[in-house]
Amino acid sequence: MAHKAAGPKGFKESQELWFYFFGTLSAVPKAFEIEITPEYNVAAQIGDKLELTCSTIGCESPSFSWRSQLDKPRAFPSDPVIEISTPLNVGEKASITCMVPKVYPSERLKMQLEKDGSVLEMKEFYEEGITETTETKSLTLTFIPTFEDIGKAITCVAQLPIDEMEFEPKKRQTSQRLSVNFGPQNANITVSPSNTTMQGETLMLTCRTTSNPPARIVWGKELEDSSVQHIIDNDSLIIPHAQMSDSGLFICEAMNDATNKSERTTVVISVQRMRLITELSIQPSTTVQEGNNVTILCSVESNPAARIVLRRKSDSEDTVFYSEDGVVHISSVTFLNAGNYECEAENALGESKMASELSMGYGPRNMTVSVTPSTTVKEGGAVTMTCTSYGNPAPKISWTKYLISGESQFLSEDATLTINNVKAEDLGLYELLLGITIPVLCFQVAADYLDFLQHSRSGLFRECAKFREVKR
Repeated sequence: MAHKAAGPKGFKESQELWFYFFGTLSAVPKAFEIEITPEYNVAAQIGDKLELTCSTIGCESPSFSWRSQLDKPRAFPSDPVIEISTPLNVGEKASITCMVPKVYPSERLKMQLEKDGSVLEMKEFYEEGITETTETKSLTLTFIPTFEDIGKAITCVAQLPIDEMEFEPKKRQTSQRLSVNFGPQNANITVSPSNTTMQGETLMLTCRTTSNPPARIVWGKELEDSSVQHIIDNDSLIIPHAQMSDSGLFICEAMNDATNKSERTTVVISVQRMRLITELSIQPSTTVQEGNNVTILCSVESNPAARIVLRRKSDSEDTVFYSEDGVVHISSVTFLNAGNYECEAENALGESKMASELSMGYGPRNMTVSVTPSTTVKEGGAVTMTCTSYGNPAPKISWTKYLISGESQFLSEDATLTINNVKAEDLGLYELLLGITIPVLCFQVAADYLDFLQHSRSGLFRECAKFREVKR
């Protein structure tokens, strides 16, 4: 007949206990058999439920009693805990601590820290002596994080190797990936469609950088006094309908508040006009006297800078003037310098031209006076005097009559002077005004005719007077 008895079912000590159970046998060999379930060397974690059963075979009405013998208890209740000094910053001293809580016997504990399988630090505690209670043990690694540490796994391995006892686990471990902070690196700016754009187009400036945690992006623009105007806190800056005033130096500043580090990068934006503006001027005037000095100025407003070509047009071959600033000086101009001048400006937007004429000014030349019908006319008839002359600008011709009293009588502002019904009082000195007063004619009225004579002013009136006395 088999008889069973249940043993203790619970443990209140925070230890891992080994229980050894012994049965009492009679003097007669194999009078009965004893069996304990589970068998010998039972490992139980403190706080867990454990049920022991004792049974006999071949023993009539047995009585059971239980007692326990505590023999070197073991405590290894939980996985290690990893604590990292925060934050981890590249290049700054930091530490990693691994802790194993409530372990017994702690002098048998072995700990090590690994990074991606490579051992960084290890420690054994046998030198600390035998302890009678559970203890929390730790292992600390001091190091300087690098960029290579980012995302690497740190593992803390703890072992309680007691070969003479069978229990699990004898090895526990915990892993944690490293999060390493670093300031902005390799900041760059991209501009769409381009950092050189047409007036009226939309620009998008985007600033990118590598940083942990992600950097805060601040946009600014450098002003004429070298100060920086804050624009926006954002990765992207949009400029709709770009104008010439939007041209300039834009600044992206990436700031990492965790590391208190920042990085700055810049880009130059150039907004171009949609057309070129070209002006051509000739100074002091487009008409100058021969021998004067002349300045020909070709001015262009454009972005980007335009290539300027100044030339004098000709039916055969143009004359090109080379000037970086579009200014050409001509000393002591001659008739060879006269003509049409053209200013041409060209850049990526296209080309623009403007022309102006330079002419030489000179006084009246090749003057002639004609008398119709002839130099002799009867009293009562008509006579027409015509003056022709060339000059630049065209000479202005006027007629006056020099009276015996010494005064001048204005007659006409026309190149042609006609006297109808000629009388004796028409006698006198007739003068032409072409910028200067030029005496040209003297005539005498007779009884039946009128003579016209051409003279220089010197002695002319005396000649006319003498002629008058002879005829009378």
